[in-house]
Amino acid sequence: LTATHLSRNLLRMLSLCYAGQGCSQVHQSQLQGDDSAASVLQCLTSIVGLYGEQFIVLQYLPATADVISLARKKLTSSLEAGVVAHLMLLSHCMPHLSDNTLHQLFQEVILSRVCGPALRLLSSTRQLFPGHVPARRAVVLKLVDCLHALMLRATTQQKIALVHTISRFYLAFSKARGQHEEGRGDDQVSKVKEYDAADSFSPPHSNTADGDCIKSKALEELASVMNEELAYWSYIPFANFFGEPLMEQSLKNYSLIKQLCAEYLQSCDNSQSENGQTLEQHGESDVEDSVGSLGTNVVIIGNRIDLQEPSLGRSSSPNTSVPNEDNTDSGSRRHENNSRHLKGNWLSYWQHEVGHTSSQFNIKQIRLLGFSGHGNSVRSLITLDNENSFLSASRDKTVKVWSLRSMGDGSTT
Repeated sequence: LTATHLSRNLLRMLSLCYAGQGCSQVHQSQLQGDDSAASVLQCLTSIVGLYGEQFIVLQYLPATADVISLARKKLTSSLEAGVVAHLMLLSHCMPHLSDNTLHQLFQEVILSRVCGPALRLLSSTRQLFPGHVPARRAVVLKLVDCLHALMLRATTQQKIALVHTISRFYLAFSKARGQHEEGRGDDQVSKVKEYDAADSFSPPHSNTADGDCIKSKALEELASVMNEELAYWSYIPFANFFGEPLMEQSLKNYSLIKQLCAEYLQSCDNSQSENGQTLEQHGESDVEDSVGSLGTNVVIIGNRIDLQEPSLGRSSSPNTSVPNEDNTDSGSRRHENNSRHLKGNWLSYWQHEVGHTSSQFNIKQIRLLGFSGHGNSVRSLITLDNENSFLSASRDKTVKVWSLRSMGDGSTT
């Protein structure tokens, strides 16, 4: 009942949180739709906490892959919002997956069916985003969040596949500028051409002027999104985690990414200098009251000592440090009460029923629960109005109240 009537509708509701004008606007590294989606995400993760990670494996991830696949064929406003919402859901559910389950899903499902197609969608020049630049930027931001979350959970072998996906992501910066990286031989040119041809499920090329116009506008969108700021704040966590030598070895357009990062830092320094001069001009009267200073962030003003935060000029950028395990749980979050997690016969029955639309129950002769306590045969069963309890009357002249819950693996009595 939860999978049919609650979580399925919650997934639709999550997409609606990012639909409409303004929901994809970015403010301080967050989307405006994130506030509306917070309660829906809490409900979806609460379902996972109650019934286990199989809800993610068998319902959330397939729904995410389906939405991205449909969006690559024909991108509409609703599918555009759905892609953003489901990528948000993936990064939000990552801590709820066990290490063993994540290992099974990492390559074949998460990278191949979700992150890879989403990457080809956001870098495609064969179709325009209905929401234009803000919508494409929203998809990029949520995909980068997913890659950062995967980075913290990846094993040594999985890091190789993840770095390959990250390398393909950064090739979009070259594609946005119409560049083929020089200095890496003919192999790099062929790699970029191969990447350009990866939009296999996108709408086919058109030889008409309309097709050229779409491609030109799509390149403008891509160039607006894949800018210096995105290169910087997406690259720094990867470089801090994998190390600069591995990034240099893996990224085909490493020199371009480093150049974009340097340009962003330079623009921040210039902005900081201009702001500093303005503050100095307007604050001369306050500075006259200062009788001394200690260090660079301690200032004595009159008889008061002020501790000032150092200004880096990059406050508008998202956090670029690798999160600690304490802040992200690094996937180690485990639910204390897992007695109702789907397993055994309960999982088999749920897998069979989750995709069906029939309103009738069909147990398929699968043992789910056993009830023992009467000393003689049962004469009557009566269901109660709370829908998860019933009464039984026996020939031993006793009446018992039973609770019907999905517990154990099917052998519970």
